[in-house]
Amino acid sequence: MSTKLKLYLGRKIIESLHKSTKYSPSLLQPLIQISQESETKTELNVPLNLLERQLGVTNITEILKIRPDDIIKNIHLIKDRANRKISFEIDKSIFIKDVFENCAFPDLNFKPKNIVVEYSS
Repeated sequence: MSTKLKLYLGRKIIESLHKSTKYSPSLLQPLIQISQESETKTELNVPLNLLERQLGVTNITEILKIRPDDIIKNIHLIKDRANRKISFEIDKSIFIKDVFENCAFPDLNFKPKNIVVEYSS
């Protein structure tokens, strides 16, 4: 998944807290995960228990007040039995474009290899 979108969401989260924090958006990057729950929407989730433990966030209402823009279409809270997550709905065309432009190119080696196997008795 694209690093740029994760850093963008990390910056938005840190800016919404309105307090000086020693954390940078790059520290939030591993916490942001793509949602597997919706096939029609592209959503990135941040688990609240990790935000509370690592950043000391106690009030999530400030994060939920982040205004939607060209990239973020909607923000909502997901509560299920296992977790509580903040879900950011991302514009699908921007997400796909960003992933294609910034994906890592696999190392392909099309040269034939000669493998010699020797048997002895």
